[in-house]
Amino acid sequence: MKLRSNILIIILPVILITTLLFCLWSYISTKNTIHSVVDKSLTSFIVGYINHDLQPNLDLLKLGNLGDIEALSAKEKKEASRSIADIETPWPTHNMIYDSQGHYINCNMVINDKSFRVNWGKEVKRYGNVAKESFSGSFVVNGVKWFHKTIKFTPLSWYITIAVKDSDIQHEAIEYLKKSVIIILLLSIVVTFIILSYFKINIINPLNQLINYVDNFSSSNPLQSTGVAKDNIIGKLARNIELSASKIKKHESEMCELNSSLELKYKRIHNDLLNNEKKYRRLFQNMLNGCAYHRIILEDNVPVDYLFLEVNSAFEKQTGLVAKDIIGKKVTEIIPGINDTDPDLITEYSRVAMNGDVVDFVHHSHALNKYYHVKAFQVEEYYFAVTIDDITEETNSKNKILEHNVALDKSIQEETAKRLMSEQFMLENKKFVEMGQLISSIAHQWRQPLNALGLYIQDIDEANKYNELNDDYIKDMIENSMTQINGMSEVIDDFMHYFLPKETQEKIFVAKLVIETFKLISSKLSSRGINYKITCSCHTKMCDIVGGNLPTCDIAYVYIVGYESEFKQVILNIIYNAIDAIDEKQIMTSGYDAEIHLNIRYLGDNIVVEIKDNGTSLLPENITRVFDPYFSTKDEGRGTGIGLYMSKNIIKTHMGGELQVKVEGEFKIFIISLPALVGEKNEN
Repeated sequence: MKLRSNILIIILPVILITTLLFCLWSYISTKNTIHSVVDKSLTSFIVGYINHDLQPNLDLLKLGNLGDIEALSAKEKKEASRSIADIETPWPTHNMIYDSQGHYINCNMVINDKSFRVNWGKEVKRYGNVAKESFSGSFVVNGVKWFHKTIKFTPLSWYITIAVKDSDIQHEAIEYLKKSVIIILLLSIVVTFIILSYFKINIINPLNQLINYVDNFSSSNPLQSTGVAKDNIIGKLARNIELSASKIKKHESEMCELNSSLELKYKRIHNDLLNNEKKYRRLFQNMLNGCAYHRIILEDNVPVDYLFLEVNSAFEKQTGLVAKDIIGKKVTEIIPGINDTDPDLITEYSRVAMNGDVVDFVHHSHALNKYYHVKAFQVEEYYFAVTIDDITEETNSKNKILEHNVALDKSIQEETAKRLMSEQFMLENKKFVEMGQLISSIAHQWRQPLNALGLYIQDIDEANKYNELNDDYIKDMIENSMTQINGMSEVIDDFMHYFLPKETQEKIFVAKLVIETFKLISSKLSSRGINYKITCSCHTKMCDIVGGNLPTCDIAYVYIVGYESEFKQVILNIIYNAIDAIDEKQIMTSGYDAEIHLNIRYLGDNIVVEIKDNGTSLLPENITRVFDPYFSTKDEGRGTGIGLYMSKNIIKTHMGGELQVKVEGEFKIFIISLPALVGEKNEN
């Protein structure tokens, strides 16, 4: 009975909804059909009126003495169209005539409403302006909806309209709809009875038999046949259920045995997990390092805090925080001002918990007034562990040493002021050293053309032996030799120009000077196996400076104001330091690719020269000291510690710029930033 009720609950609403949809479709179809019929009927009435009334009057007007048809008076128009009132239709109608400008001519006086006539005249004028020959549709005047058909009488440019109240049309549609609905309802009742009978015989009764069979099976009663006929639609389902029930009974005992075995394995694994948990908990609690387990807290997917989940006894001893007071609480509740630490712990730990990073840093806790060596790693997503070592005593000792060093540095600086003359001498000496290095570079650059000239001279004897010494041979030899000699002469000119002293400040075109400097030392770089390149960046565009030629962008015309020899000295100091660092790394590391990269960037008000190399790097503690006087990372006897100090002093004091250094990966980068101007293109 319950199954039958459920099926009825499903089928009856479906039939009801289908019936309603048919009724709605019937209403819409009937309404559209009635409108179509009315449209055709009105069209035939208007056409009949034109053919039987207007056209004969038009012929009479042409034959009479009324003059030009287009100049008819209102009286003549009314006389010509008086039969508009004689049009007979099945419905009360409003018959009207207007000209193409919307001026009223005549009507049947069924509804002689001025507002009606004015409003419809406007519509007629609108259609007349687009020269439309016929149109139909609905319009509303004074709250009454009308359906109309309008046809143009071309000879007089008149628009004849017959309008019917929409309510009259709807009345006929509803009457027709009532008959349709009655037929649909009767058909629905018959269809419903047929469907229910089919469901009862072919679905409900067999399903009841299957339900009884399943109930017996679930109550562990002896298995019997379902009783469903084999030729029934549900017969196959019944056979499958019988087979499935037989297999289930067969495997039931096997499942009981398997469950017993799994229970024993589960108990053994559970006991092992409990023992392991106790073992690892003892290890966690007895660690010498302080250890804490946390979960990161997010708001709108942004880390804002982290939660204490567990801490060991060493963590309690080193921090003074008690586990029972902090477990389950946020760090911002336990340590106020945690967001102001450097580094920001929440930011650092969020990288660990969310990205799987491993961090290792020294942290000073102002709240606890202690220094800690901190390591953190991810346990699972959003969860992380932190180990800490209290290094307060060691750090305080280092700070005292640093304070002592600061005092010593101050004393050294005071002594440095007294030794300016000595520094100046060392600076001049360094210039001679650089000149020697440049002369060495020139020697490298001369060696190849000298070898070429030697080969040309030796080849004269061979050419003479084999009778090749003719005019063409001599001409080629002279041209090739002069090319080599001119190249050597250019090197000498560059060298002389490079060290030509200037007594007054002048315009220094940075790109040109850098290219000239690299040309002088290119042989030295090549002989050491150092790859170098020069690039320039204007705004967002970067290009290589190839073959020692000036770039075609704005950088070629950017200049600074200063002493050219001093700026050359700064560039050389940095490059020679890079060469020394590369030499040192080549000794320690075999097979690495040495690189020096110089990039010139124009930033509008400033021009920036970046010189980077991948030689031995700077230690973090040396970055802030690299420009101090007499500080050097080179072996004793290889560096004076004055070059970079003087370079920074030249850039800052003489040229109003900045010289800085930073480390990125394996590269250290010296950055020269100077106020710049742009000259005319023909100036450089």
